[in-house]
Amino acid sequence: MRYKPLSLIMLGLAVSACQVGPTVETFKPAHDPEGVRMTLELNKDLVPGDELEGELLEVRVNGLLLNVAPAPGEESDARRVWSVSYSQVKRMKMAQRTGWVYEVDARKREKLTLLSRFPQGLSPELLEALLSSQNQDAIITVGQ
Repeated sequence: MRYKPLSLIMLGLAVSACQVGPTVETFKPAHDPEGVRMTLELNKDLVPGDELEGELLEVRVNGLLLNVAPAPGEESDARRVWSVSYSQVKRMKMAQRTGWVYEVDARKREKLTLLSRFPQGLSPELLEALLSSQNQDAIITVGQ
């Protein structure tokens, strides 16, 4: 009977040593200034193929701001900044994370914000400079 407390302590130490999920060493966005790569599956017929894939720039109250690479076969090779309303997203998936996210509540927005390139928000001046660098006049908007 006197071994029971020691067994519980050893079990507690073993469990606390276990790592679940990605670590700083294995999670790519922790090593780069870029935001996490995301795939958004959108409502039907909003974009060709019903999916957008790009870097998460900013999380907004009403949607996500992504820097999207051109689709294969597109004439331009320039990236484009897209603003996508949550209401137009069926589901989303983040690189190096498993599973799809179907709804974005305040808690999930907070977590996504930490994974974005600009967790502090994108100033109007910085947004203008980004658009200009990509030869883009305005954000491409989906569902707002």
